[in-house]
Amino acid sequence: MDSTKSNSYFIQNGKYYYIQNGNRLSEGKNQLNDITGPLQVLTENLAMDDRTVYYKSYPQPQVDRNSFAVQNFVKKDKSHVYDWDFFKLIAVPHADPNTFQYEIIDSANWSVWARDASHYFVSHHLVDVEYNSFQILNLMLAYDAKHVYVKNKIHLSKMANVAGVVKRVTKHFCADNEFIYFYSFRKGFKMIPINSESNVAILKDDEIKVEDSVVSIYQ
Repeated sequence: MDSTKSNSYFIQNGKYYYIQNGNRLSEGKNQLNDITGPLQVLTENLAMDDRTVYYKSYPQPQVDRNSFAVQNFVKKDKSHVYDWDFFKLIAVPHADPNTFQYEIIDSANWSVWARDASHYFVSHHLVDVEYNSFQILNLMLAYDAKHVYVKNKIHLSKMANVAGVVKRVTKHFCADNEFIYFYSFRKGFKMIPINSESNVAILKDDEIKVEDSVVSIYQ
């Protein structure tokens, strides 16, 4: 099989098998049954024959095989974009397969941000934001013309109403006319009062100085 796309699909004695990452000791051998024609490997965990898309070794009859494709990590057919669980591909509600794209994929932190022509998504769940002004600052923080948000698993939590236009300070800090906003890895969402005369200096991407106080996202 095509090892440039997957180390998990194998052919032996004319039969096809899925063994996650090729680790035969931990996962065992899972045969793909009723294969029609040659098996085409798409990604590490996706393949298809002439009739069916397979996720790992599991057939996905809900997926339109003839239009199914994986482009820039987006799994889609003519009607749907797909998320996944252990056994199956799951259609993402409201996602447009023609325009859907990922903005951030950080599997180490389980952080997935995406958008299509009309919506934003967090971990494949639609979020209610002001689309035209929405900006993703980092894995945890985002803002639009009305609110500052913190990612809370599969949702966005509104943390503050903004005063004026929100501007990016660094990739970890943003500010409006009254506050600097950031996410502290120790204390969560934080707001620092400022005004038009406040002296704000950028020390590093993750550290700024407000008047005489140094502020770090690791505080």
